[in-house]
Amino acid sequence: MQKELSTGRNMLWNSAGSFIYLGCQWAITVLVVRLSDGYDGAGTLALAMAISNVFAPVAHFRVRPYQVSDVRHAIDDGEYVVFRLLSIGLSVVLVFFYTVITCDSSSLVPVMLFFVFRAVDLFFDVFHAIDQRNNRMDYCGKSSAVRGVLILLSFSIVLYATNDLNLAIASMTAVTLPVLLYDVPKAKSFGPIRAHLSRKHALKLFRDCLPSVIGMVGCIAVVSVARQYLSFVEGDVALGIYASVCTPVVIVQAGANYIYAPLLVSFARYYDERKIGAFKSLLFKILALTLLFTLLASVAFLLFGDFLLGIAFGADIVQYSYLLYPAIVSAALTALIAFASDLLVVVRDPKGNLICNLLSFVACVPCTLLFVPLCGMNGASYAIAVSYAVGLVAMLVCLRKRLLGRVN
Repeated sequence: MQKELSTGRNMLWNSAGSFIYLGCQWAITVLVVRLSDGYDGAGTLALAMAISNVFAPVAHFRVRPYQVSDVRHAIDDGEYVVFRLLSIGLSVVLVFFYTVITCDSSSLVPVMLFFVFRAVDLFFDVFHAIDQRNNRMDYCGKSSAVRGVLILLSFSIVLYATNDLNLAIASMTAVTLPVLLYDVPKAKSFGPIRAHLSRKHALKLFRDCLPSVIGMVGCIAVVSVARQYLSFVEGDVALGIYASVCTPVVIVQAGANYIYAPLLVSFARYYDERKIGAFKSLLFKILALTLLFTLLASVAFLLFGDFLLGIAFGADIVQYSYLLYPAIVSAALTALIAFASDLLVVVRDPKGNLICNLLSFVACVPCTLLFVPLCGMNGASYAIAVSYAVGLVAMLVCLRKRLLGRVN
C-alpha cells in the first residue's frame, strides 16, 4: 500500500502541474499568431477550441467527481476506463457531424485533430481520478507538467518548421500519448485495472451522470450566449478585444479549481461517514480561500495587468484593461459553480445538479439582454456573474437539503 500524501502536498502538486499545463496551452494561442502567416491559423484554432469546449463535457460525462467520490469502490476502476472510452467515442462522432453541418469544409480536419488531442487529454483524466482517490496527486501534477511542456514544444517547432496548423495540432497528440506509459502504471500501482464494463454499471453511470452532463452543457452555454450577443450588439472587434483581455483571467478560475479538486475525496469520506460538521467546515474554508485568491488576483492584475496584456497582445490592447475586473468576478463565480456542481455529484443529487445549472442558463438570457446594451463589453462579464450567482445559490440550497437529510 502506497503512502498517501498530505492535503497540502496534494494541492501543491496538482496546482503546480495544472498551472504549467494551463500556461503552455495559453502560450499556444499566442504562438499561433506569432508563428503563422496572417491570422487565419489563430481563427481556426480558436474555432477548434470553442467546439471542443462544447463537446468535452460529453467526453468527460462528469465521471471524474463521481469516480473520485466512489470511496467504497462500488464500481471497478477498469469499468470507469471503459466507460470513458465509450463517452469519448460518442463525443468524437458528435463533433464530426456538428462540424460538417455548421462549419466550412476547410475547418473539418483541424477541428477533428484538435478534438482528438482533447479526447486523449480526457483519457488521462480517468487515471488521474484513481491517483486522486488514493491521495497521490503528485502523479497527476508531474504528468500534467510534462504534457504541457511537450505540447508547447511540439506545436511551436512543427508550426515554425512547416507553417501547417494541422501538423502542429497532430504533433500535440503524438507527444502526449507516450506519457500514458507513466500514468497507467502509476494508476495500476493502487490495484489491478481490468478493462470491462457490466451492463448494470454502464446504465448506472449513464443514469447518474447524464443529468449533470446536460446541466454542465447548459452552464457552459452561459458564456457562449453572453459572448455571442456581445458580438451581435458591439461587433466582432469588440468580442475579440473582450476575449483577449479576459484570457489571463482564466488563472482565477483555474486557481480556485486547483484549491478544491484535491479535497473532493475528503468531502466524499465525510459524507459517507456522516461527518456533516467536518463537511461544512471544509466547505466554508474553500469558499474563504476562493475569495482570498480572487482578491489577491485582483491586486496582481491591478499592478501588472497592463504590462502582461501589452506583452501578450500589444500596446493597443492596454486601454481596455478595465475589462479585467468584472471578468475576475465572473471567473471566480464560474469556479464556484463548478465546485458546487461537483459537490452535488459527491452527494449524489443529479436532479438538483441539472435544475440548478439550467437555472443559470435561463437567467443568462435576460441578464445578457439587460447588461450588454447597457454596459458594453463589461456587460458580458456582468451577465455571466449574475447568471452563475443564481445557479450557485440554488446549488447551495440543494446541498443543504442533502446534508440535513444525511443527519436525520
